[in-house]
Amino acid sequence: MFKNQLSVFFEQCRELFSSQDSKFYVITATKLTLIPAGSFLLVLYSLWTILEMNYSFFMANGFEQTSETFYNIVLNNIHNYTTYFFLSLIFIFMFGLFTSYLALRAFEHIEHHTFDIKEDIKKDFKVSSINQRKLIYQVSRIFFSYIQLYMQNKKRPTIHLPSQIENLKTPPVDKVFLFQYTFVVTIIVLGTSTLLFSFTQELHKEIVRVGLNLLPTNTLIADFLDSQSKVFLNVYLVGISTNIIAYILIAKNIIKTVDGVCYGFARDMVKVIKGKHTIRLKPRYKDPGHKLATIINQTLDDAFPLPVEQRNFYQAVEETLSKLDKSFTPKFNSLSELKESSPLEEAELESQVLNLIFHGEEIQDASNPVRLRLPKERPSDPLPNIKKKKISGE
Repeated sequence: MFKNQLSVFFEQCRELFSSQDSKFYVITATKLTLIPAGSFLLVLYSLWTILEMNYSFFMANGFEQTSETFYNIVLNNIHNYTTYFFLSLIFIFMFGLFTSYLALRAFEHIEHHTFDIKEDIKKDFKVSSINQRKLIYQVSRIFFSYIQLYMQNKKRPTIHLPSQIENLKTPPVDKVFLFQYTFVVTIIVLGTSTLLFSFTQELHKEIVRVGLNLLPTNTLIADFLDSQSKVFLNVYLVGISTNIIAYILIAKNIIKTVDGVCYGFARDMVKVIKGKHTIRLKPRYKDPGHKLATIINQTLDDAFPLPVEQRNFYQAVEETLSKLDKSFTPKFNSLSELKESSPLEEAELESQVLNLIFHGEEIQDASNPVRLRLPKERPSDPLPNIKKKKISGE
């Protein structure tokens, strides 16, 4: 009975982390939580070293108890901070989940509107004034207008794109999310700063109290105990500085991930608006937004249906490329575009992928050989103008 319940639990956990969106939530929250956890450990280690130094000082001035007794006396009145540290990490993890939600909220909003226009093709895509600054919202509004006009009139509408969208070449920084991230991190840093400051001050007060009660009263001992306040302050400042620096460094990683996905979606939507109706949204395997891409692609299939044979073939290609080795897959944003490669490398890799898709040939990456084969079934007229290059191994 217990074994069955355990297997059900693990199955539910597996389903929970099956989507890239849920993985992004957990990974982002974990990153934001590990930073204060690391600073807590750094501060605690430093304070423990100070406690050992104080024990040696106490022994030199007549304290005859063991080190365990000394630590118990000093920490007896502040042991409840262990609970505070643990609870703070739980709250920070929740703030991390909220940050992930803010990062991907645009995807959820666009998903809901995609379902709405299936029921009411004339429904407007309402965007708040603050979100109108986001690239993904700007392009999505034009994209949905294009789809709606096309499905109503059964012909391609003429839409003039703004220059910043027309000439889209690099992912712009999402200033709205940057502000939201800064706001959330500020709350976390203020909370952890208050907790660490309170803990270090309480620990110093306990050391002074114990020293005054157990050691002989003289000016030397009093001056030594009082002078440690600067040491405790420095330990606190090191912990908080580590917090702030780490959050600044990790911001680039989180924001770059979301901006990259939004840029990829916006770029493909712009291509559809320009008349390339065979384009479909294809996020990389580890990127969030797969659910949104699937929903948008279904809408594109309804508006611009592909032949069944070609649609099945592209689906097989999608599944095959998703199984590529990790060192090979991240090079691609989609079948037609490559990421972070020179024009020469891009042409070579794209030629290999297209040969794989349309001729069933094998891809072999020089640095990490990867061999793939696709089904014999191919679209009847696959991009006739593409230059074909034979690859050994067929």
